[in-house]
Amino acid sequence: MDILLKQKNTIFDFTINYHNKLFLIGSCFSANIADKLNRHYFKILSNPNGIYYHPYSMMRYLTRLINKDPISSSHILERDGLFFSWLHHSSIFDTDKKKFIKNLQAQQDADTSYLMNTDYLFLTFGSAYYYQLIASDVIVDNCHKMPSANFKKILYTSDIMIADYMQLIKLLRDVNPRLKIILTISPVRYIKDGLVENNWSKAQLIHATHTLVQQFDHVYYYDAYETLIDVLRDYRYYDRDMVHPNAVAIDYIWEKMQIELFDKSTLTLINTVNQLMMRIAHRPLYTSSQSYRLFVIETKSQIEKLISDHPYLNAIEFDEYLKL
Repeated sequence: MDILLKQKNTIFDFTINYHNKLFLIGSCFSANIADKLNRHYFKILSNPNGIYYHPYSMMRYLTRLINKDPISSSHILERDGLFFSWLHHSSIFDTDKKKFIKNLQAQQDADTSYLMNTDYLFLTFGSAYYYQLIASDVIVDNCHKMPSANFKKILYTSDIMIADYMQLIKLLRDVNPRLKIILTISPVRYIKDGLVENNWSKAQLIHATHTLVQQFDHVYYYDAYETLIDVLRDYRYYDRDMVHPNAVAIDYIWEKMQIELFDKSTLTLINTVNQLMMRIAHRPLYTSSQSYRLFVIETKSQIEKLISDHPYLNAIEFDEYLKL
């Protein structure tokens, strides 16, 4: 594996650093990578509406941001005294409908502002299948555990996806000319759809993403899917459900991304942050010992130097440690 990681990919004509703003949208795999970026204090916004699995949802969400469409009450549903949105994850809800809509609108406005000023947009596609409410024809981003009989399952074919994203990418370029878009496919298998159906779904996504990359010089493809499926290709890299990548696999892809996408100074800074976080996490048996007091003094000195050299790093852990 070390040999593979040392083979730096040359298909990217850019490098990412700590001054860049990153916007990540997509499946739970996208959330895993966002967690890595957060832990190293990059400037990121990740799935503010919750996890998205299918590209239609992402396309519609980004189009709403660009057009500054108001949140519609027609997308709100009530269940067990709680209000949810068909366009948001189940983790986002409220007991007051008006307050809920107001908060959703405030978040969407903030997302629009971030999108207009971001440098890199990562879109991770999970499944080409989406669900449509039979009663209203609304395409939902989350079924909120409502009865499956209420929905119709539809395949987002590559031809339709390409047409939709051709239009979206042009709109994104109009509102943010410096934006670079990195497309990737989640390596998670959606076996609930069926093994054959999952492969058919991934095939739609693969065809569409590569076609889009060929059409635009600011759109790129990152091979997270192929890395897990073809390079690691062993169940020891999967979680207990044999579907999701485990921590070892995620760490491998994260290390690979660093080598291929980040510049040298950023890699050095990541290493410094890692070493400091290990010192902060250190818990001695005897906190009153002289050796530990000296350890704390040295750690604080390193934190202060890091903050002085890189004031854009905003780490709560650093602030809390300096209070010791």
